[in-house]
Amino acid sequence: MSKQVYWLSPLGGFDDFGRPYKKVMYDAKTTQSCWANMTEESWQEHGAYKDVGLGRGQKYELQSNGKWLKVAG
Repeated sequence: MSKQVYWLSPLGGFDDFGRPYKKVMYDAKTTQSCWANMTEESWQEHGAYKDVGLGRGQKYELQSNGKWLKVAG
């Protein structure tokens, strides 16, 4: 069984592009070459890659306990 990994830093209510978080958050590289915390919509629009992984980013899902669980990347 693999260890569960959670996002530990505070996020606030909005991503780096001003969109409110819902159920999914990406910590990923953008087309502007910087990294950002993004909603699904922002990632689709500004994500440098269309998948996550080493050097590309991670995907997190909001859990019922309010924590963000890493699910990919």
